[in-house]
Amino acid sequence: MKIVEELLPALAADLTSRLVSLLIRAYRRRATTGVVEDDNLERLRLLLLELHAAVDEGQGRHITSQRLLLWLRELTESMYRGYYVLDTFRYRSVSIQAQQQDDARGAAAKRLRTSAGAAVRLVLGSSRDDDSSRAIARAHAHLQAVLQNVSPFLQMLGTYRRVPRRVSVDTERCVLIGRHAEKQRIVAFLLKEDEAAAHVVGVLPIVGPRGTGKSILIHDASHDARVRAHFAVIEHFGLDEVLLHLHAAGAGAAATATMDTSSRSSEDHPISIRHYLDAVRSIARQERFARNRSLLILEDAPAEFAAAAAAFLPMARGSKVVVTSEHDQTVAGLGKTEEVIRTKNKMSKEEYWYHFKALAFRGEADDPALAATAKEIAAALNGSFLGMRVLIALMRSNPRESFWRAVLQRLVDHRIYADMDYVQEFAQIGQIALKLVLPMRLTLRSCSITKQGSDPQLGPKLNRVAGGIAYSCRGDDSGYVDVILCRSRIPPYEIYKLSCVMEKGMVHAGQCH
Repeated sequence: MKIVEELLPALAADLTSRLVSLLIRAYRRRATTGVVEDDNLERLRLLLLELHAAVDEGQGRHITSQRLLLWLRELTESMYRGYYVLDTFRYRSVSIQAQQQDDARGAAAKRLRTSAGAAVRLVLGSSRDDDSSRAIARAHAHLQAVLQNVSPFLQMLGTYRRVPRRVSVDTERCVLIGRHAEKQRIVAFLLKEDEAAAHVVGVLPIVGPRGTGKSILIHDASHDARVRAHFAVIEHFGLDEVLLHLHAAGAGAAATATMDTSSRSSEDHPISIRHYLDAVRSIARQERFARNRSLLILEDAPAEFAAAAAAFLPMARGSKVVVTSEHDQTVAGLGKTEEVIRTKNKMSKEEYWYHFKALAFRGEADDPALAATAKEIAAALNGSFLGMRVLIALMRSNPRESFWRAVLQRLVDHRIYADMDYVQEFAQIGQIALKLVLPMRLTLRSCSITKQGSDPQLGPKLNRVAGGIAYSCRGDDSGYVDVILCRSRIPPYEIYKLSCVMEKGMVHAGQCH
């Protein structure tokens, strides 16, 4: 026993010494890892600046080569991925703190918030420090390889002239984002001198699901200075304008019976394809189109309308027709070599985050806490264009972390899933906005997209709240409230409206005035 008693203090001292040494080595390793990771992130940032400059140079040129546009697109996608990796690690420590705060508040916030490690795993497949360093190194190596081959790209750009560029990050003005290559293809088509017979008009279909930016894309392309100088006449005709023209021309009761212009979808206008084509031909015969090189834009064409039919419209030589539609049938009859633009339904998460961040912060984010929260909001929106537009407007109206966290929490209650259609997204975004900024508790009854000036239910007085949202109370005691979620600033000038009713007990609470 005496020997054991003598050995115990020595054993305890040895164990203590080993434990202290172990802790010191672990601390030094973590500190060293942090320094190395910071250095790697800085090198990654510098490479991204170089790549970003090359992408900007490419987007500032009038590129007509499809191969060069494809090269530019690949460079741009590498830039998006690089910034996504950079920001994932740059805001990781802030995300850990936010996660701990959410844990302290309760379990509700956990339903959406992921730990910093989980966010890293989405990018890298692992959250360990050594794997993180290797992942940053892989991103660094990829960018180096891309930049090694960028010199020929820049040399070829020198053969294309520069174009004036509009620099804006205002979502309320419907900025075109992530569509540069598509816009360049449209502009190249519009400026191309056709070699076809004099009576054949060049036709370009733009096809894609509702809410994927077809109207913004053609609006931006048609306002390009080169396009406006090329055509003497540029006019847009939505489905409702075509119907109005048909009605004015006296096409008969079959057409008149369909005259409801409150909705833009062709499915809401049961017009025959014969009447639609007759109306388009009647428009094209007008003197301004027949005598001048013109650009005629037909938006939201019916499913049965084949864009090829527009090639034989009686328009002046050199004229072009652009047809937008949700339906693949629109491209029927076009040759395999003829141009078709398809707008994709969703961006990649890397591209979406790049534009979301640029719009939310009008450039670079100075507040890491806000940036970390914004990144989680962007991830929760699952690529929703409407969500980006509405929620960024709200976030910019109240740039406090507590409010942005409230936006994120509302996304917990009203999830935006990747497979939702446009109307479902609209309803979910509307629910979020109602709970964030309206001064009364409302229950959503319906949502609609109407043309401005065509909705008699909107009251004369609009009460404006944050983010451009406004509401109008009906002039009766029904408790109904119409909420304008956002407005389109381009043709066809739509209003995104929510029809709601006040919750029981609030109608006479003085909240609606």
